[in-house]
Amino acid sequence: MRDFSSRFVAWKNSQEIEGGWCQLIDLTLPGSMVYLTSNPETITYMGNIYCPFPISIDEERTSGDGQLPSIGLRTSNYGGLAYKFVKENDLTLQEVTIRLINTLSSSGDEYKARYWIRSVVFANEIASFELGFPFSYEEEGPRRTWNRRDHPGIPLNLRAYSFIA
Repeated sequence: MRDFSSRFVAWKNSQEIEGGWCQLIDLTLPGSMVYLTSNPETITYMGNIYCPFPISIDEERTSGDGQLPSIGLRTSNYGGLAYKFVKENDLTLQEVTIRLINTLSSSGDEYKARYWIRSVVFANEIASFELGFPFSYEEEGPRRTWNRRDHPGIPLNLRAYSFIA
């Protein structure tokens, strides 16, 4: 996997004139994998066959309130096909890997990002997936308790004068 460095961005932009960029989607399901691509033709990459599917991927969104980044993915729901797929497979917090590759080059340069499905919204002909990370900063974990019986070196009234995280 290549880092999304300035050198890689410059190389990508120089190749963009030729137009062979597409996204590859690796969707992990319980016991299997689904490989999709935004390219209009079938692509074989790293031994996997990616089937064409109408996919639109938004830019990564970050907010100033401390939330983790998320990304939107929209796909066709023509005839309820996406709804049927989601109904038959539990996609809650399933892993999704998005790769950006150049189909005209065999250099192996790629940008890869890993997300998890957080929510799905269906409209008449569009399915919108919200991808993000499977944890939240707002969750609270177990708290450690300190007492003088277990830790005799703690001074009296420590809680009144200090903060222990």
